[in-house]
Amino acid sequence: MNEALRQQVREYLLKQCAERHKKGKLRRIMDVVFGMPPDATYAFEYAECTADRVHVAGQVTQAWFISSDGVHEIKINPKDVPQEKRGMWYRFGRLSFYIAPNADWIVEASVEGPRAGHGGCYRAMQSGTTFVLEPEGSMWIS
Repeated sequence: MNEALRQQVREYLLKQCAERHKKGKLRRIMDVVFGMPPDATYAFEYAECTADRVHVAGQVTQAWFISSDGVHEIKINPKDVPQEKRGMWYRFGRLSFYIAPNADWIVEASVEGPRAGHGGCYRAMQSGTTFVLEPEGSMWIS
């Protein structure tokens, strides 16, 4: 198991999610055009994934609350996340992921509304000081 590389992938995923919550000019335009997207995101790392590498499974090992204020580690169960809706969006999105032991692939799911989500398996490849996630295998979208 390469825990140092897994930590780098974890930090990359959380940073990518946090970038979506910054209140820059593009975010304000998107709010006007598409309605109010989630105020924040709850992120959950899982201990396992399904054999087909399409969905996360098992116990939650860590959780974070991600908003325009940054990324904060928290203690919460996924079923306790509020399910408030505003139009086509949930007030709080969800990011669920599993990182393979060698950090060479992840299973990720992002749900921001009843019909706004995607997930599946991604190959995690280092590109300089960051990562590139390439879809690999079966994917889902709603």
